[in-house]
Amino acid sequence: FSAVVQALSAQASHQRLLRQWLQCLTEREWLIREGESWRCRIPLSEIPEPQEACPQSQWSQALAQYLETCIARHDAL
Repeated sequence: FSAVVQALSAQASHQRLLRQWLQCLTEREWLIREGESWRCRIPLSEIPEPQEACPQSQWSQALAQYLETCIARHDAL
């Protein structure tokens, strides 16, 4: 877990959320946990776009678009 925290430069206040996120992705079989590290179960190229992975309800699509925009702008932070 510490390697993930370091790679993401996650602040201590966000580590609990990061751990929950990793657990959720593992439970949904997006990730495989190997000791204190994780890896994707499928190639990144096969992961659907946010709008494809979310329910078609308007709020889900709006949230997916928001997250996609945040991710696209992450490097500028």
